[in-house]
Amino acid sequence: MIKKINKINFGLSLKKNGQMRVVINGDNGLSLNNRAKFFKRLKLDSSDMVACDLVHGIKIKTVTKKDAGKIIIATDGLVTKEKNLILTVTAADCLPLYFFDQKQQVIGIAHAGWRGVWQNLAGEMVLKMKKQFHCLPENFNVYIGPHIKKCHFDINPELSAQFEKYKKFLFNNSKSIKIDLSGIVRQQLIEAGIKKANIKVSPDCTYCHKKYFSNRRDKPKVVEAMMGYIILGR
Repeated sequence: MIKKINKINFGLSLKKNGQMRVVINGDNGLSLNNRAKFFKRLKLDSSDMVACDLVHGIKIKTVTKKDAGKIIIATDGLVTKEKNLILTVTAADCLPLYFFDQKQQVIGIAHAGWRGVWQNLAGEMVLKMKKQFHCLPENFNVYIGPHIKKCHFDINPELSAQFEKYKKFLFNNSKSIKIDLSGIVRQQLIEAGIKKANIKVSPDCTYCHKKYFSNRRDKPKVVEAMMGYIILGR
């Protein structure tokens, strides 16, 4: 998935592009090499990349050029006003969320697993961009990238109880309880002031489409992940 809207480029790598997961104090050689190859094909310099050391929370960091080449510890969202700084997160069933305000020239990216959805990471991203850069919600565009859809995301009754506020996005049958995470995120964004027309959702389910890594489908011993990225060009 590679998209471009005016000067904003964003997308998600595919399984064929290889392992993209990076961690603090880990062996990231393969992932960094795969990232470099991926960005080279897009005519981007991987040295301009900022990555997240994900914790499935709602911590968001504002980054600048001085953060290029770094892995930001314990962070699930990044925002910037810097040109040509590549913001990245990883995902393999979780939701990559892309934010941009073209009027203020501000971008953001976030990784939302069910914990991030439950804690309203999407709403926190909007709030961060409002406070930090005076962005107005009505000027936001948000894209929800490929992720595991309700067709394959089963949860237990204990977890479903935590989503009582979003019960219309829970679907019960005789065998399981399924949850529509992107439906919840979309509602959270609307509640944060984003226009419905400015929220787009990828139709792709990472479990259904084997071009994506899927932890639930493949159950790998070591987590394998795609890379979501966004960059504001000049």
